[in-house]
Amino acid sequence: MSSQLKIKEFKELYASIAVIGILAILSYGRILFLHNIFEDDNCWLLSVYASNNLSEFLNTGFIELRRVPQGTFLYYFLKLHKTTDNAYWIWQSIILLIQIASPIFLYLFAKNLFKGKQPLAFLIACSLIIYPIDTTISVISNIGYRIGMMLSLISFYLTVKALTDNIRWTFLILALVFSGISSYIFIEGTIAFEPARFAIIGYYFYKKGVKPKPLIKKSLAIWSPFFILFIPLIIYKLIFKPYGIYDGMYSFSLSFVLDLQMQMRLLRMLLLHNWYELSKNFSSFITFWTILSGISAIVIAYLFFRWLSSFYNEGLRIIKKGENSLFLMLKENITSISFAFVIGVIFIIPPILMYELAGRVPIFGVNSRHGIVLQFGYSILLGSLLHVLYKTSYTIRSKFKEMRKLIIIFIGLGVFYNNINLDLYFDSSQKQKQFWQIFTKQISLLPEKATFFMDIKTDDVNPYSVNTDTSYDLELIINLLYARNKDPKFFRRYVVMAPDELQSIEKNIKKSIYSFERLSHWGKDNINLNEMITVVYTNKKLLTNSEALLHQQNVSESHDPSFYPLRYKLKEFY
Repeated sequence: MSSQLKIKEFKELYASIAVIGILAILSYGRILFLHNIFEDDNCWLLSVYASNNLSEFLNTGFIELRRVPQGTFLYYFLKLHKTTDNAYWIWQSIILLIQIASPIFLYLFAKNLFKGKQPLAFLIACSLIIYPIDTTISVISNIGYRIGMMLSLISFYLTVKALTDNIRWTFLILALVFSGISSYIFIEGTIAFEPARFAIIGYYFYKKGVKPKPLIKKSLAIWSPFFILFIPLIIYKLIFKPYGIYDGMYSFSLSFVLDLQMQMRLLRMLLLHNWYELSKNFSSFITFWTILSGISAIVIAYLFFRWLSSFYNEGLRIIKKGENSLFLMLKENITSISFAFVIGVIFIIPPILMYELAGRVPIFGVNSRHGIVLQFGYSILLGSLLHVLYKTSYTIRSKFKEMRKLIIIFIGLGVFYNNINLDLYFDSSQKQKQFWQIFTKQISLLPEKATFFMDIKTDDVNPYSVNTDTSYDLELIINLLYARNKDPKFFRRYVVMAPDELQSIEKNIKKSIYSFERLSHWGKDNINLNEMITVVYTNKKLLTNSEALLHQQNVSESHDPSFYPLRYKLKEFY
């Protein structure tokens, strides 16, 4: 390779990585300023504060869920909230770095796999950024999924790097290590990527001209360590099922696979359904920064593609009369990247089947996290489609040059919608703080111990609003705000029930029974309906059935920092 060609490749490499990094920052950078927790974060952080050690924390759900390694990591990660005042900055910085690194490693993987198709690799990496199936970016406890995906991307990049003229066994060993860490510690679902790894290894030998029979033999020889690595994990998951509060979760069932409605829901998810959901009343939440980020992404993408076109000296191909058919051009370009489509399908089908058989199909909102393992294959498929349109715009008459502009706008829309997603989290955070500010202002003191029924209505339009679906969104905060002692055994003095929970319980108990047991992450909670303090919040007004809590005199000691020693952790909540 000539020195000029090397310089040219280095320029293309670093320019692509730089643009990918900028697009990721434009998409997710504002997360650094989101200092709040959502959804499952409440449950697991509550468990951290209520546990004396790792063992007690694991017994709040991870042992029952059969995910001890994941729980161990999460315990020390979330424990930062107890040990430092900079937990949010650390958490969000790590999440942002993962969101930047993942598409970069996907780009490096695609660049090495689909040689000679630099725009394809770039568009595949962009697809990972601009259309995340998983929209739970701000849920800190989901970081394990994201780390697992990033490690898998690194593993596949190393695998492709190993497949040169002479197999580089060092890279393969490292790929094995990263893949093992990903599946055993962070997210078991990445096991479903292994058929794609086998296909990639097989394609390597195919390109070398190896005949089918020895091709399969050689491919199996290289791939077999990965297969052997995961046998213990597969056996363990098949034999040992979740129990306790998680009994029945991830149970094998064909019902989801045969459920046409569920299949249509999944298909909608893959057809930009998240954008549709985020478009609902987004004008109520959209911010200046969201608009600016989308426009900036369009400008950057335009400049990059303009540079890339001149860089590779691409021009319109002269088409003879009669050949000017969009269909023919699309067919030609699809054929040229057929391997990319095949690999994308192999990456996406096994994870879909695995999650469907386990009854965990991703849908918009909190359960979209189950779709993170679909993102690898989906990005390759979407990127391949965008690449077909990109190449077609150079091979047909000038009127179709607008396709390039559409691709650029599509990238901008992706960044725009990622920021709308963050806007919704910011809005939810603000409403959550507003509720607790009113609560702490109106109620200075709480009894030594109490059970609450909280009916919180904020904004039904925002899917991330703290409403009535779960008590965990409320239980952690009230215990932090009114904690009289840092000792874990005194921490969970306040238990909260939400309307949805109470309704589900009422169906299973007689009306004459006013006390019952509720199975929670911390064992059985004894609930007495007669002693329950009801709190109703609507239109920024708080009502309660307990006169003792209302219109209290200002208690000076309650404003003493030592009186509520954990309240400083939530400076904006009171």
